[in-house]
Amino acid sequence: MTKLDAIPVAVEHTDQGAGAAGNALAILHEIESMLESLAATGQANSIDLHHAPLSGGETEYLKEVLGTGEVKVELDALGTTRLRETAVAGVWWITHYNAFNKVLGEFIEVTTCPEMLCTSAQDLAGGVKQLRSRIATQSQVTDPEEIAKKLNAMGLDSSALQPNANTSVKRSNNNAG
Repeated sequence: MTKLDAIPVAVEHTDQGAGAAGNALAILHEIESMLESLAATGQANSIDLHHAPLSGGETEYLKEVLGTGEVKVELDALGTTRLRETAVAGVWWITHYNAFNKVLGEFIEVTTCPEMLCTSAQDLAGGVKQLRSRIATQSQVTDPEEIAKKLNAMGLDSSALQPNANTSVKRSNNNAG
């Protein structure tokens, strides 16, 4: 027996729950501050979990505490991205994968809606042009009054529908003798 063996060693356990290490709790407190900021100022923020010093148990603890919400989104662009709403309003868990399904990045985003789900102004302008082109290609109804009737029948507002120089208008005179 060496002198080191004679030293009594006691292992102390914290009562913070399974896997609740200091780094996970620190991240939860940071998320709390970010939520307060989002509610007060509208300022969104995120935490890069790949660069946070977390063990596997701590990551699972974060997932357990944050829970699972109602919304799950999967995007396919140069690999898959999965966005999952947590049970905490305003907190999203986002995971990016490469083409081989290897995790490239993992984030907690505190926002009303993840930025990558928002349409950019440039894409929106392109969307208007694209829809006009699709309507012109597919539409068999060119009479604005007929379009307005169809919109009204569906419960949609047709008051903004006004003929312009690019719209052909058919008019008939039912009173002609």
